[in-house]
Amino acid sequence: MPLKMFSQRADSSEFWEEHWETTLTKVSLQEYYNQHFLNKRMLSFFEKYLPKKGRIVEGGCGLAPWVYVLRKEGYEVEGIDYAEKTVEVVKKHFPELPVKVGDVFNLEYPDNSVSGYISLGVVEHFEEGPQRILKEARRILKDEGVFICSVPYFNPLRKLKHKLGFYKKEGEFYQYAFTKGEMEKYLSEAGFKVIAVYYFDPLKGLKDEVKFLKPLIEIFRKSRGVSKKPDFEKRENEKNLGLKKMLSWFKNLIYLNLSFFVGHMMLMICEARKKGLESE
Repeated sequence: MPLKMFSQRADSSEFWEEHWETTLTKVSLQEYYNQHFLNKRMLSFFEKYLPKKGRIVEGGCGLAPWVYVLRKEGYEVEGIDYAEKTVEVVKKHFPELPVKVGDVFNLEYPDNSVSGYISLGVVEHFEEGPQRILKEARRILKDEGVFICSVPYFNPLRKLKHKLGFYKKEGEFYQYAFTKGEMEKYLSEAGFKVIAVYYFDPLKGLKDEVKFLKPLIEIFRKSRGVSKKPDFEKRENEKNLGLKKMLSWFKNLIYLNLSFFVGHMMLMICEARKKGLESE
């Protein structure tokens, strides 16, 4: 069974409007977008799997940072979110961004009409489970279209804490954390074939689950800093010249192992099965 986590309900537009409003008291919208541009690990997943041609939809885009970044990278991406005030903020500052109010349970797209669908940190917040959202995503995707979904990861550290009784039912339902097998089952039932799985954000996993480490992790994150003006042209030139720097083997190995044991999130890369093959 998925790990059921409690705090406050996060399945309403009002919750997320307040959440994103709080975010923008700490950083400007442009700086928030820049932070995502500098998330090279996540960007590399998108670049590896998303189709360069065809419409891509991000369902539950929030402040739409990935819509902004991926459009800079040449993708035909548009976002929807049910937090109307949040969409208004995005349109006020970036009126050219194709972001609109929408419902991930009832998407206003025809069947088999999009080439890619992104869902990041969305499906876990509904207590009835992720099934309806996944099936609606499959409905609008073309056969063999790409579905990229991230959810909280029921990692080994969380499993240990669960067995020891650390997770108490205090407050209201907030979200689920899933194992790889659980999410694969949900995705298969919805008509998807999982082609890759990645675990990521071990620092947040540690910060959330090992409370005494939180101050140290916050200091480390702040020490890395954030560029306010990422150079898109320079990055493109580096890609073309093959000069993009790779993480060292040792650093990458540590990150991968930490992510497996304490990663906060799990990224599922999926392909929409052809109609008639969903049950395979």
